[in-house]
Amino acid sequence: MKRPARSAVESLTLNVSEPLLYASARANGRGGASLDGSLYDSIMDTTPAHDLDPLPALDSQVVGRRPAPALRDLVTGYQGYVESVSSVLVRRTFPGPNVVLIIGFGAPIRVADPGRPGAPASDHISFVAGPHTQHGFYQFAGVSCGVQVDLTPIGAYLFFGVRMDGLTDRVLRLDDIVPGGASGLSAWLQELPAWDARFDLLDAFFCERLARVRPAAHAVTWAWRAMIGSHGNVSIGALAAEVGWSRKHLAARFHEQIGLSPKTAASLLRFNRALDLLQRPTHPGGAQLALLCGYYDQTHLAREFRRLSGLTISEFLRAPAALNNLPSEAPAPTIALSP
Repeated sequence: MKRPARSAVESLTLNVSEPLLYASARANGRGGASLDGSLYDSIMDTTPAHDLDPLPALDSQVVGRRPAPALRDLVTGYQGYVESVSSVLVRRTFPGPNVVLIIGFGAPIRVADPGRPGAPASDHISFVAGPHTQHGFYQFAGVSCGVQVDLTPIGAYLFFGVRMDGLTDRVLRLDDIVPGGASGLSAWLQELPAWDARFDLLDAFFCERLARVRPAAHAVTWAWRAMIGSHGNVSIGALAAEVGWSRKHLAARFHEQIGLSPKTAASLLRFNRALDLLQRPTHPGGAQLALLCGYYDQTHLAREFRRLSGLTISEFLRAPAALNNLPSEAPAPTIALSP
């Protein structure tokens, strides 16, 4: 693969330097956000108590860019990051259908694997986090640096060439999925002088892999885009009928190429829609939010939000933003929704 020249595509730089409120699992958090359950315990059981700072200071530099146009149905974005924290920072991750690829340049990140309840958290430098149906946690100390690639489930299915239900609710080393893929790519990225050049290299890397793989089933791609276009508010039976499959066959192909059942995928898209609306400066109230996101009523929204995030909506809104690692939005369909 030829290393590309630096692109002139505009990127966004965000600099954050602020004290963060460290949320305790036992004390319901200072920001109102409780870090609950066995996943959090698996993180904290391997962290010495003297490493915890009630007010860790974070300096974060994040550079983001969209991928090349040919990749935008498969890759939602790139983020280069350098973060430095005064002690140990624990972040909550939220469920979503997309796949996160981390290519690290330095110190490992300690991640709790939702697919292995009760197992201790493990340290990773370059890893893949598959579609998640529940919230999780990760932590780092000192300096963390690398690139995050946000993939759609179909993008991950094509690029990694594995059944997606083997990635669901799992965190796996990149080398376990793409043998030798982490060390070479990480070294190439580190050698480059600027984030723009690194993103160009990723464009070339993914475009080259895309040219060598078989496409996903057209019916699955169409049904997935229809789900995204409706934020999960679509009849599964109608989707199956439109593509000429039984609901059972559609579910089987979704498990293979999306990693989720159609019902679960729709639920996560509705939840991600609620997260997106809640982050806006003037977000809708509970009843309107439920209506916009396709929930039966405000009670249904509150119950699903707590089940998926581990937080009430009020706790989510009160929590310091830097303690939450929010899922990327699915890209809008770029072709007509027709099979």
